Amino acid sequence: MEEAKARIHALREELDADPGALSRRECAARARAARERKDRVEQALSSAKALQEKAKKHKNKKDPEKVRVSTTDPEAKVMKMADGGFRPAVNIQFATDTESPIIVGVDATSQSDAEQLVPMHAQLLQRYGRLPEQTLADSMYASRSAVTTLARQGVTVIAPVRKPTKPEEHSPYERRWGDTDEYAQFRKHMETDEAKTLYKQRAATAELINAHVSNRGLDRVRVRGTIKAKAIALLHALAQNLTRAQTLRGRLAEVTI
Repeated sequence: MEEAKARIHALREELDADPGALSRRECAARARAARERKDRVEQALSSAKALQEKAKKHKNKKDPEKVRVSTTDPEAKVMKMADGGFRPAVNIQFATDTESPIIVGVDATSQSDAEQLVPMHAQLLQRYGRLPEQTLADSMYASRSAVTTLARQGVTVIAPVRKPTKPEEHSPYERRWGDTDEYAQFRKHMETDEAKTLYKQRAATAELINAHVSNRGLDRVRVRGTIKAKAIALLHALAQNLTRAQTLRGRLAEVTI
């Protein structure tokens, strides 16, 4: 923040010392860039404070003093990457129909996967007027609150049950302290062969879509802010769906002929 303020001050002094040194356009551009930099730093500091407060409220979480934020894009979250490094990133979400497979829901957020299952289903309800009977998800999405909320809305979550801290003492399918009735039923259901077989469809759907959009260039976005990142994700979803629709039309033509 001090560096950003110093940059603005230096630009003003430079202009006062020699008003003719810079063109109006160049001067305006440099001043705007400095102001935007200062604004982004202010947002980053605000985000850091919010993350620190959140970390203090939750035990067994990271040290509040070690939270990471980005001054390049305050809406992004500094995440650990596959190569072990930390970089600003947004969490892009796709919901996909297992039969088509057509992308039916898109979002971009700085929140974790554990907070995305319920909002995505709210999006599906708003868009299509109904919810799916079942939803396949990675274990990170299947939090107690998410599974419970969706179960009460008539949606059965199919996801791996997280392993207990001491698996030798407790089965992951046993009811645990803090479980709601819905979550206890979720544990029991995921022990069945039927649920485990059904979950195998996820890799053939979600991971396939992730591979397709990644091959088209969605391994990174060159914009700032979750709204712009979501716009990029929507374009990739449209490209995927148009390609898939063409394939489905071809199959329909073969059947009708």
